[in-house]
Amino acid sequence: MNIDKFLLTQGMKYIVIFFCLSFLYACNFSGIKQNDLDTNELSYSTNSDVEFNPVVEDSLVLEQGIVIKYFTRGNGDVVRKGDVVMIDYANKLEDGKVFDTNKKIGKPIPFIVGWLMQTRGWDLAFENLRVGDHVEIFIPSKYARGSAGIKGLVLPDADNWLDVKIVSKRQADINIDGVEVFIFEREKGAKKVHVGDELDLDYIAYSETKPRYSSSYANGAPFQFKVGSGSNLPGLNMAIENAYYDDMLWVLIPPKHAFGSKGSVGNVKPNEAVLFDLLISERIE
Repeated sequence: MNIDKFLLTQGMKYIVIFFCLSFLYACNFSGIKQNDLDTNELSYSTNSDVEFNPVVEDSLVLEQGIVIKYFTRGNGDVVRKGDVVMIDYANKLEDGKVFDTNKKIGKPIPFIVGWLMQTRGWDLAFENLRVGDHVEIFIPSKYARGSAGIKGLVLPDADNWLDVKIVSKRQADINIDGVEVFIFEREKGAKKVHVGDELDLDYIAYSETKPRYSSSYANGAPFQFKVGSGSNLPGLNMAIENAYYDDMLWVLIPPKHAFGSKGSVGNVKPNEAVLFDLLISERIE
C-alpha cells in the first residue's frame, strides 16, 4: 500500500496532516489540496465545541519562556508523560494564520505526551495541563520549529501559538502483558489477521528519545510482515496477531517486548519503550 491509499482512508485523511507536519521530509501530500488546510480560518467548532478567542482566566509562565493562558480550567486527570490524550487544536503563527488544525475531521485526534510527536514545546506545556483544560500556549521558536521551520508553512525562527483543548484521556483498547494497543479505526466486517498471514505495514516508529526513527513513508514502501515469524520486536507481533485488516493502530511496547536492555543502536536506548503508528493492509502483489 502506498501513502495515497493511507491519505484516502475514510475519516482519517486530515489526521495525516497533523503527523506529516512533524516529518515533512517523509510524507507525500498527494491527494491533499492546499486549501484543505483552510489556513486563514481562525475559529471552528468540533465535536467538543471548542470556541477560540475566549476570555483568559489565568496564566502560567514556564522557565523555557512558554506561556500558557487558561481559558477554561478542567477538573479531569493531570496529563503526564506517556499519556494518550484526545485533543482539539489549532497551531498558529504571530499573524494568526492557522497552519495546522484538526478542524477538517470534526473530531478530536490522539496525541501522546512526551514523545516529541510534535515539538518539545508541546510536551513541556502538556505536562502542565489536565483533562478539560482549554488553553492558548505561546511557544518560542526554539521549542517550536526552530531555525528549520516548515517549508511553505512556517518561517525559520517563527514563534507558535497553540490553541488546544484536552478533551479526554484515552485508555488502551487491548493490553497484552503490558503491550498497549489503541484502535483508532476498524472497519465494520473487517477480516481478522492470523498467524502465518503475509501483510503490508505502513508505519511510523518512535522511541522515547528519538521520534520517527523509522517510517515506511520515508522508505517509500510498506514493510512486508509475516505474522508469527519471530520478529525482533515481540510486542509488535503480539499486537498484530490481535488485529484486523485495515486497522489503524497505535502500539505502545514496553522495553521487555521491544529491544530490552540492548536497545537499538542510534535509535532506541537500552530499556526504552517504543511506539508504532500502524496501518495494516493485505499484501498487494
